[in-house]
Amino acid sequence: MTDALLTTPRIASPYEIIALDKWSSLSTFSHQWFFKPDMMAIKIIMICIAAQFDPRSEPIWMFLNGPSGSGKTAMGINPMMGLPNITTVDSLTVHTFLSGYIGSPNAGLLKEIGSGTILFPDFTTFLSLREESRRELAGQLRRVFDGKLDTKNGAKTSDSWAGKITIIAAVTPIIERYWALLREMGDRFLQVRWPRHHGPSVAAASRKHQGREKFIADNLLSKTTDFF
Repeated sequence: MTDALLTTPRIASPYEIIALDKWSSLSTFSHQWFFKPDMMAIKIIMICIAAQFDPRSEPIWMFLNGPSGSGKTAMGINPMMGLPNITTVDSLTVHTFLSGYIGSPNAGLLKEIGSGTILFPDFTTFLSLREESRRELAGQLRRVFDGKLDTKNGAKTSDSWAGKITIIAAVTPIIERYWALLREMGDRFLQVRWPRHHGPSVAAASRKHQGREKFIADNLLSKTTDFF
């Protein structure tokens, strides 16, 4: 009887069937319009975002590391913008997270969103900042990961934030030249290596996009949101 129970296939629940159907729709569409899309990476990204809503989970921060034109932004960042509690940031300064002025209408991103997921379509711009600013931001990122950030400015006024932030950031391999910076951030960022496939094959797939960019982007956004 025990052997029979072990070999009896488990019947999927209605919820699982619906989820599989929605994932199949997203995967089929992605393979139709992209050359060898990394669907495992898409799953990992959505797991990180889902963990934001689990009070037992620490925040998960992730670099999507791949060369320009590899599709990491088109597939790994843009389709996630329709998910709940998402904020997109295009650039960083030392005043992005908290301005340092209590009561200011521009008190900073963290005061505005409280807790949530931040998407960086191009985190590599962070490296264009002066070294002093990069170091200050690296320190701020450590404290944001730990869930609490306090700032002070020259006027000796200060502001503070507490919450939980998930970060998904697209980067190019140039970031690996800055190992000292990454060490300062500790092991907070996981990395998904986004492959760059055979150039002519990617180019052929890209030609299918011409004139249909909005159609593809809208459908990826819709199907990703539907599955999530």
